Amino acid sequence: MESNVYIELKNGSIPLWDGLPELELYMDQVMALLNRYYSVIRGAEDDEAITKNMINNYVKMKAVPAPVRKKYSRKHLACLLMVCVMKQVFSISLIKSAMPDPDDEEGIKDVYNAFVRNLKTAEDENFKRLKDGGFIRLSAEAVVMKIMAESTAANRPEKEE
Repeated sequence: MESNVYIELKNGSIPLWDGLPELELYMDQVMALLNRYYSVIRGAEDDEAITKNMINNYVKMKAVPAPVRKKYSRKHLACLLMVCVMKQVFSISLIKSAMPDPDDEEGIKDVYNAFVRNLKTAEDENFKRLKDGGFIRLSAEAVVMKIMAESTAANRPEKEE
């Protein structure tokens, strides 16, 4: 089920852009919120899946925009959630090349909403196949998809810094 604010996954809901907090948050608040969302996606509770060091490294590597006066806005949360999910499969350099322009908030909103909707679609399409014993096929497809994504990213022009 999709509302205009949340996408329902098997283990809970993930907010679309309009469901992300409008108020800017400090690091501890960001970590708590991201860990809650991330546990829904992963289907496992892990209080420290996303740490302060991880967030700081993603900022330092310019995979996500830097906070403004130590505060994180919606665009930061959206970018961080996408990076944390993709980091399970891809290198940070590949993720960085796929991320929207950090100064284009509307672009980040569009990419984030599409990302969350695509998570739901992928979950729906693959849940039944996995349940029916398709682990090997899903694993093979995952490998092929990773190779295709890496190949596509390798052929994209470099972003200017």
